Amino acid sequence: MTHEARLLGRGRITDLAWTPDGRALGVAGSLGIWLYDAANLDAPPRLAVPHDDPLLNLAFSPDGSLVAAGTERGTVRVWALVKGQQPALRHVFEGFYGQVDAVTFSPDGALLAASGQDGVVRVWELERGRQRFTISPQRHDPDNEDGPPPVYGLSWMPDGKLLATGSFDGFVRLWDAATGAFVREMHGAGAWIAHIACSPNGATLAAARVDGTAWVWDAQTGEDLFIMEAHAGVTERVVYSTRWGTAGPTLASCGSDGEVVLWSAATGDYLGSLGGHAGGVIAASFSPDGGRIAVASWDHAICVWQVDAVTGTAQLAHTVQGHMDSVHTLAWHPAEPLLVTASDEDVLRIWDADAGTLRATRLGESLALRCVAYSPDGATLAVGGQDGSLRLEDAASGALLMAFDGHTEPVLDLAFSADGAWLASAGADNIARVWDVESGQQVRALTEFAGRVTGVAFSPDGSLLAAAAEDGVVRVYDVFRWERVHRFPADAGVVHAVAFSPDSSVLAAACHNRTVRLWGMEEGSLIGALRGHRAPALDVAFHADGRTVASAGADGDVRLWDALTDRELAVLEGGGTAATTVGFSADGRRVAAGGADGVVRVWDVPEVGGEPASDAAAAS
Repeated sequence: MTHEARLLGRGRITDLAWTPDGRALGVAGSLGIWLYDAANLDAPPRLAVPHDDPLLNLAFSPDGSLVAAGTERGTVRVWALVKGQQPALRHVFEGFYGQVDAVTFSPDGALLAASGQDGVVRVWELERGRQRFTISPQRHDPDNEDGPPPVYGLSWMPDGKLLATGSFDGFVRLWDAATGAFVREMHGAGAWIAHIACSPNGATLAAARVDGTAWVWDAQTGEDLFIMEAHAGVTERVVYSTRWGTAGPTLASCGSDGEVVLWSAATGDYLGSLGGHAGGVIAASFSPDGGRIAVASWDHAICVWQVDAVTGTAQLAHTVQGHMDSVHTLAWHPAEPLLVTASDEDVLRIWDADAGTLRATRLGESLALRCVAYSPDGATLAVGGQDGSLRLEDAASGALLMAFDGHTEPVLDLAFSADGAWLASAGADNIARVWDVESGQQVRALTEFAGRVTGVAFSPDGSLLAAAAEDGVVRVYDVFRWERVHRFPADAGVVHAVAFSPDSSVLAAACHNRTVRLWGMEEGSLIGALRGHRAPALDVAFHADGRTVASAGADGDVRLWDALTDRELAVLEGGGTAATTVGFSADGRRVAAGGADGVVRVWDVPEVGGEPASDAAAAS
């Protein structure tokens, strides 16, 4: 049985490009290709090309009738776009070993070129669907076990006669588009090239380099015209505008420092810098008329800037929210239909699960947000970071209430006690800490773990604290005496998460060996094992009925179980990427899971044999 999920978020962004007619902005990512209406970027986009595997890049054919994208699995897919119809898969080109890093159509739309991690450029004839030739731009040392270096830079010259490549050795090379024969090269003094672009008139070639510079060469002679000290970090992209102002066309360089710098493509003079990007820039694209530039950055927001044709400077015109990076954790509000999520790009998001809309977005202060938890009254949020930071925020306003100082490594999980007086934190520093919420003082530091502490949970009756660790052992402590009362070897490698049943009688653990283990607190022993995941179980949660258990797996599935019989009740299929976190809503009507694809899926707790899963568990 298929169980439909409501999607919160539009997934990770990997690339973007305007359609040739400028009417839409295409965004590639973990769910496929979205199309935004260029005239109304606030309108919900259309998932024009759904795809289970992440699409890493995209390119539109010059007439807009085709769109191509590369995948992590080494394929290039080409779809036909017809207004009013679903895209039709036209070609699947294979042959790459490793992911595809760049795709580009020839100016006449007859050829498609792609490059990848295997260091090979492949060129196909689209009409016949066959490969015309391959290019290996950089000579490979056969004694190097890593294989040829990847080719990230790929661009056609405007007349379609030459294809340019940028390589790890710092060279830009030109190849005959008819035969694949080498023509000439431009040397960039060593630093490898992340991206290249050709000017609209074919006079120059620009390269983004990992040393933070952008180089521009004369495409005919190979002479380097100017070198721009562009970024404090890696220069990720270079893109040319088609619009000519008083300073000629504009060249934009995009960096891992979050800056987009505008330059005169004719002189290399600095024109201005576009701020407002939280983290490094993933992709950028000028609209066909040169009037706008769209920029996607690591916070997975898209900033669209209006470009002044005379000065080459730009002003922020629009910000598109809704995409996000891998979701590490989620938490339901204890009374309202709200979900809070934390993800890799250091952004906290609060979603209205009923409306399916984003209610609030907050930037964090750590390198990445790893975990989040609501207090029992819903008034406070606890947030743990990749840098070891731990803080309490006002749930409504985001105002900082308290900061806890103790962890020296990432905080991996959080749990409030039932009365909200204590907060437990799991640390990658091999320590589980318990904090007094009112005073901010540490109550206890539990240090007997031989590995990172991955999960913590207070029993609902307030008497116990469970902690899981990478050493494969789950430890349970009496919180009144701070004595360990249970030590459960999972015999399953890493234990990723733990959860108590509502009556505190059973402890569930998500284990790396693809099982969920159940221990009885009264028995002090294993009472059940839930088997069905095809990859490690990464998170676990109990339903309010005390019998239904949800588990999230690296296989992408969320599974519902009857904890008394070990029977699998339902499989809620995800998008093919790991489901990293799972939780039931307070009313028990819904279950949500977040994943590596940057999407939260929310299902109604399904019926099993005509009954809700929780009722079916009770009746079995």
